[in-house]
Amino acid sequence: MILARDVMKKPISITDTADLAVAAQIMNDKRISGLPVIDSENNLNGIVTRTDIVKATLETKKELVH
Repeated sequence: MILARDVMKKPISITDTADLAVAAQIMNDKRISGLPVIDSENNLNGIVTRTDIVKATLETKKELVH
């Protein structure tokens, strides 16, 4: 049997206080579609995805137009 730990790589993560543009740049550079988001104590808070970034960008643009 092959276990997850046998094939996993060291995760790339971002802190919950990081700019969303930094997350987008990391995902683009590493060719990944999501990043774990951790707090200052390395607790997992969630995952930010490319879809989340697109939605946030569109919402910001809507706010600027109105």
